[in-house]
Amino acid sequence: MTIKIRSELVEAAKDYKYLIDRGYPIKESLDLVVKRYFLSNIERMILYRCIHPSNVVETIASKVIKPEEVYGQTLLVDGFNVLITVVTAFDGGQVFLSDDGLLRDVSKSIKKFSFNVEKHLEKLRLIIREACSLTPSNIIFFYDKQVSYSGEIASLTRSLGEELRYKINTIVSSRNDKTIITYSQQGIVSSSDIVILLKAKKIFDLAQYIIAKWKPHSIVDIKGLIR
Repeated sequence: MTIKIRSELVEAAKDYKYLIDRGYPIKESLDLVVKRYFLSNIERMILYRCIHPSNVVETIASKVIKPEEVYGQTLLVDGFNVLITVVTAFDGGQVFLSDDGLLRDVSKSIKKFSFNVEKHLEKLRLIIREACSLTPSNIIFFYDKQVSYSGEIASLTRSLGEELRYKINTIVSSRNDKTIITYSQQGIVSSSDIVILLKAKKIFDLAQYIIAKWKPHSIVDIKGLIR
């Protein structure tokens, strides 16, 4: 489904940003602009996931590094988060450049994600290939245990790394965000999860790196619309 960026959504984004920058509660601010501009559920999700208080934006933006800075570092990949974003773009969907500079998918829930080898294997292989091309010293993929077949996907991830002669470690955890946060001081985090990003020391948007190279037309610049 293609989401048309209506003028009402742009105005709602500006109003929402104004409110949360002045300390108004997120839920109440979101409810207010959604009601005022008659936004759909997906438009509400765009605001919620892509617009943040300016102090949060500045904090996250200050941690984002360039591709060449991944060299020789440990890369910590939020597996399903990156995979779902890449899958959305490659399947013809839209992904959204948020005000903090991170790329996000708003159409899929990790808990509802179902891995299909026929549909998703090549996307996972591409993610691993692009991650390896950055020549980090170590790569760890983190998978949420609550997602079906996460153990099998972790095993597949290691096998795909072996195809490229790159040792990839995987961690499957029932508290995926907390596990990544625990490791985050030891390397560079690839995720768009705001909770993880606020705790991370360094951030590299692997999904954006891949999509900007292979499917740039799928990117909708929300960041640019609210300037």
